[in-house]
Amino acid sequence: MAKPIRILIADDHDVVRSGLRALLDRTEGFTVVAEAANGEEAVRLAQETTPDIAILDISMPVMNGVDVARHLKHHQPAIHILMLTIHESEEYVRLAISAGADGYVLKNADREELRTAVRTVSQGRPFFSPSIAARLSRDAPADR
Repeated sequence: MAKPIRILIADDHDVVRSGLRALLDRTEGFTVVAEAANGEEAVRLAQETTPDIAILDISMPVMNGVDVARHLKHHQPAIHILMLTIHESEEYVRLAISAGADGYVLKNADREELRTAVRTVSQGRPFFSPSIAARLSRDAPADR
């Protein structure tokens, strides 16, 4: 049996963290190793637990998810980063990507999309919610 994907959840809303933990811990092959309520706590817990993947909200107190992603990619580059957020704007997506995010999922995603995102990103492949992927491909410069 393959070792489980070790997950850190960072979101400033307790009910969101609890729901994510319940969903992910009930998914075969996943184990939540830590929960953080702000970005600074996420950085500390990532150092202590060395997760395979960090699921980060963008809007968090003390240190936002983009800054956490940038920090983790610099100090613990083996950790894959999945942003889970309400922010749909291209500006936020591009900020997250430039900070090292491997995936970007909207909080209105269904359970299976989130599970797929975690599996995909943990394998080192990018994953974007369909509406985000469509926007990125639509805005990409055409080959000339």
